[in-house]
Amino acid sequence: MGTVANGARVSFDCFVNGTSVTGKYGTSKMWLRVNGNAKTWVSEAVVYTGTNSATVPSCASAVPASSKSQKAVNWAKSKVGSNSYDFLCERFVENAYGTQGKFGSAIANYNAQKRAGRISTSRTNIPAGALVFSSNRAWDLGYGHVQISIGGNKFVSGGMGRNAAGRLVGPTVQIRTGLPSGYLGWSQAPGNWPGR
Repeated sequence: MGTVANGARVSFDCFVNGTSVTGKYGTSKMWLRVNGNAKTWVSEAVVYTGTNSATVPSCASAVPASSKSQKAVNWAKSKVGSNSYDFLCERFVENAYGTQGKFGSAIANYNAQKRAGRISTSRTNIPAGALVFSSNRAWDLGYGHVQISIGGNKFVSGGMGRNAAGRLVGPTVQIRTGLPSGYLGWSQAPGNWPGR
């Protein structure tokens, strides 16, 4: 199907067991499906995932990530103008993916995705449905911030609407254009988030 540069980050949505392959990272029967492309597979033996365990769900039980991502984007867009997520950006993105209580803050989510090797620092072509992380202590008090990409360098963000004095002056869910101040990177939503 094609190639990617050595060291490039690739997102996967699920795995199957198949033909055993020996590669740079050992021997494995696990084949990872490239996110959003049901016909493109990569042997786990040639991909550094940071673990010998599966990092995505089995394809037999997985809801396609593209479907989950699109449903999350649609839900997030439907909440624009709401005041239900005051200082609750992490809850907002978790709710978009049909879950809650996974992480206590956006920075905790970011750190977990970074430890798992799932953070891309690319500043362009961030896919719709991706979680986009930033940290700016002047605004987020050290909790970090996370929003959902809707493609085209636009994002839906919960936890917005307060001015520098802390007064609520606008809706807490807004569409934002451009990367946030203190941009850290992005990741796909964790595979164990169920989706809507």
